[in-house]
Amino acid sequence: MSIKSTILRKLQTAKHQRTRTRIALELGVSDATVRRWISDGSDNLTKAAALRIISEELKEPIESIITTKK
Repeated sequence: MSIKSTILRKLQTAKHQRTRTRIALELGVSDATVRRWISDGSDNLTKAAALRIISEELKEPIESIITTKK
């Protein structure tokens, strides 16, 4: 399971700084770490807390922001 590339691109924009900050605070990591996870497409973003925040901020159901790796 991973975050869709379209969602990762959205999270990289300045508009979504709040989302990145919320993820960092919730997971106890730095903003720089979250930015690196987004750039790398890290599976750390698929943790339940991160998915919940992304879903809330983008107003998208979790099912629409993830994809399964093949």
